[in-house]
Amino acid sequence: MTYPRTILSRHVRRSIMLLLILAFAIIAPAIVFYTNGYRYDFDRKIITKTGVISIDVLPSDADVYVSGERINQSLPIRIPGKLPGVYPIVISRPGYQSAHYTMEVKENQATYLRGVTLIKESTTEVLPTAQDARLMLAVPASSGNFYILVHTATTTGFDVSLYDTTTQLRTIIDREQPKMPDILWSFQGDDVVIIYEEKTQHTLSVFSAKNPTVVSRHTFPTRPGEFPYPLLWQRVGSVNRLFGGFADMIFELQGQDPIPYSTVSSSAWFVSGSGDVWEAHPKQISLRNRTHPAETIRSGTGIKRIIHINDTRAIIEKDTGLVIIDRQGDWSRQINVRDGFETNYSPDRDEWFIILPSEMWIIDADGRTWPINRFGARVQDVARMPEYSIVVYATRDTLGSFHEAYYISNNLYAGHDIDNIAINDALGAIYFTDLIEGTLQLLRRRLATKG
Repeated sequence: MTYPRTILSRHVRRSIMLLLILAFAIIAPAIVFYTNGYRYDFDRKIITKTGVISIDVLPSDADVYVSGERINQSLPIRIPGKLPGVYPIVISRPGYQSAHYTMEVKENQATYLRGVTLIKESTTEVLPTAQDARLMLAVPASSGNFYILVHTATTTGFDVSLYDTTTQLRTIIDREQPKMPDILWSFQGDDVVIIYEEKTQHTLSVFSAKNPTVVSRHTFPTRPGEFPYPLLWQRVGSVNRLFGGFADMIFELQGQDPIPYSTVSSSAWFVSGSGDVWEAHPKQISLRNRTHPAETIRSGTGIKRIIHINDTRAIIEKDTGLVIIDRQGDWSRQINVRDGFETNYSPDRDEWFIILPSEMWIIDADGRTWPINRFGARVQDVARMPEYSIVVYATRDTLGSFHEAYYISNNLYAGHDIDNIAINDALGAIYFTDLIEGTLQLLRRRLATKG
């Protein structure tokens, strides 16, 4: 066979072939490296493994910007091939407050932003039902019904009523009380005890917000000084129970007559979810033998209160601060609470929020602790919205929120004396009080409906 003549000499053809082989040798590995997630980092002048950004938020038609560039994908979004580093993320939609966040991408890892719901821009309503009240206490319930206890000043004292945020109906609980009462709301249900202090006695009104017309009342002699009797709400099995310690006995305060539950030798005690009784001694906490063999937790001296005990850890308030102790005695941790603190319990996660004047901590079910936010001003009140995974807080002049995992924050309302936050997750509503033109009012701020 005779091949046509070519103007390319053998040397040129050989050079072209060598160039093609060389190009293949360079390009083929580059393609393999590229498809396996490797990129050249021009800033660091190295070849590095990339990571993935994954974003899934609500509403599902929100716009997502990564480093200022709009991502033309529908949520949920997955962006592979991102070099390691920090990327600013903006999520926006008309009618909603934008969320700003920074995501750190690491080699060969996916970084997630999910479970975030944008907050709808809306006005804050003053609720007409509260205009006759001079002082109100908003208290959250945790089981799907949402209520607020309202104190209304009268000419001779105070009326206490229950406001249902869903039906907007108010039920009178007690009339013409001489002093403002104290309130202890259950973290695990719709039950509440109202404590009235008088000269010679304390009266406890116990009821369920689901049935506020049925109230059991208990009277105990007053002891001078601070509120004298430890009280504890605890869900034992499937029943929400109120326990009170009086003298050397713990009583169960259900029904009209107190029921003796267990003897104790200390004012610092705790009833667990299994019904077991713990009490503090000079250097330890001991389990009174009810359903388990005797057990002790080495706690040291100075115990003021037992806040919570689960299968892993104990949370104790001591003279030196808040201490978290391993039940096996292998470790302990401490949070400085010398300026005072409040607590908020999440029964679904078995987590405690420790609310300090200018910061907040989480104690999880295993005893791990970490700060989740620090505030520039003193915090008046805090409440969780589990369905939105956000924490709502009030300083004197700002109602704000932040996401529990991502620290995405929003300012929701500007006022003058904001306090007393209550939450209705199902309605996506926040209730709170503020001083408006010299009158304390109850307000409502709605967020977006999930879905």
